[in-house]
Amino acid sequence: MIEWSALNLTGWVIGFILVIIFADNLESIKHLAWKYGLASDFRKEWIGEAALVSLPFGLSVSVLQWVRLRQLRVNPLLWILATAIGYGVFVTLYSWVVKFDSFEYRMKYDVPYWIINVGLFIIMPIGGAIIGGLQSIVIKDKVSNLGLWIKAYIFGLTLPFATGYLAFAFKAVFLNTLYYFGLYDLAFGPAKYILLYSFLLLMSSIGISLFTGKALSNRLSLNAGQNAG
Repeated sequence: MIEWSALNLTGWVIGFILVIIFADNLESIKHLAWKYGLASDFRKEWIGEAALVSLPFGLSVSVLQWVRLRQLRVNPLLWILATAIGYGVFVTLYSWVVKFDSFEYRMKYDVPYWIINVGLFIIMPIGGAIIGGLQSIVIKDKVSNLGLWIKAYIFGLTLPFATGYLAFAFKAVFLNTLYYFGLYDLAFGPAKYILLYSFLLLMSSIGISLFTGKALSNRLSLNAGQNAG
């Protein structure tokens, strides 16, 4: 359980860092794609751009998870593919709802903020069910309690909303500390957003790894008993 949780957390942290780097260089990547004839226009948003940005995250999480799952002889390519697609679909749905809060969409549709927030809340368990469901297809012959596996992702992705106030309180303490030491550039820069999303990702990682770890540990214990016998 500890190893599985550590691998999940490491995968989420590395993936989060890679996504930030990838997103910061997205315009350069789009320009290179246009330069070599792989894209018709680098100035417009690509179809599936959100899924593309989330790709490093899905790859990082799936690879680190497979380090443990290899004991069950889980196909690495199928596992990585299912996880990457799951996170890609989830991020695409989430970013689609977030767009309604942008200036362009507000001028066209003027969707009330509470509807946008409700939409974001609904997307979280849907995204969890998609990721957990795709992964469960790959491990259907390896883990018996697939229902718990899917519920783990639903719970894990919904958990940030439940801990939202705690996240904002944590961010406030951090920012006050920066103010106290006169680090105003950090306080007013992107650090506060990175900190907030890091905290929310941490909550999701913990929630998912604990419950999927329970389902996984039961299977690994059973395998160990069979091998010993």
